[in-house]
Amino acid sequence: MHIENNFNFIGYNPKGGKTFQPDLEYIAPEVQLHRTMSPLADIFSLGMVICAIFNNGASLLACEGNVANYPAAIQNVPAKFQEIVDRMPKPLIEPVRKMISQDVRERPTSQLLALLKIFNEPSLLSYEGLLTLQNRSQNQIKEFFNRFAKAIPEFDEAFRYKKVLPLLWEWYDTHVELQSFVFPSILATTHIAEKVDFDLYLHDRLVAVLRGPKNKQTTLVALDLVEFFIKYLTPEEIVETVLQDISSCIRMGSRKSLLKEFEHIP
Repeated sequence: MHIENNFNFIGYNPKGGKTFQPDLEYIAPEVQLHRTMSPLADIFSLGMVICAIFNNGASLLACEGNVANYPAAIQNVPAKFQEIVDRMPKPLIEPVRKMISQDVRERPTSQLLALLKIFNEPSLLSYEGLLTLQNRSQNQIKEFFNRFAKAIPEFDEAFRYKKVLPLLWEWYDTHVELQSFVFPSILATTHIAEKVDFDLYLHDRLVAVLRGPKNKQTTLVALDLVEFFIKYLTPEEIVETVLQDISSCIRMGSRKSLLKEFEHIP
């Protein structure tokens, strides 16, 4: 099949090593079998990545790194896709089915994908921003986290705890100077957490942070948002965390919000 704007391209070659080659598990059939490339080949690869997200991280192209397996594997993709559709959001099923079609004429362009509502959801855009923060200036990162806490309720619960929260903790741990900006998003997660989710995903790590040393601004954040998490703490933990932070603020000469915090202590 002729593809506009195509050019000669060598697909995955086992003799070339894996470092500088496309991944055989995600490569488009016209690239691997016919050595032609176009932007629509990238659409196929993106579709395969989306499928892998809903297939426990495994590609639907189960080639096991063997190019001899590719022709049969690509024929099995539609059947394997049907096995995972129940795990995907309904608005995503038909677009992705077209993205991974062997017929390039069925695949949507990147411009068309950008118009789909599911690719413009606030939660998706917020998560994309979180993933690309390393490329931003510190002021841009601070502005991002000032807004991100409001996006926390938009995330699916499982995604919030298993994908978003670990990234927030990573930022908290590796960027001391940004802890007071990251912490509100973590505490926003506790604010909407059910008790079972708090105990499973938040309790141990949060209490450890509250008990440990914090700078003045992060301590004030914890006190300002104490109502988000105090209901899940034991009396002993309240003494060791909230009262300890209040004492620290008094010693530092900051009395902001202290009367408010006492109102939340059982």
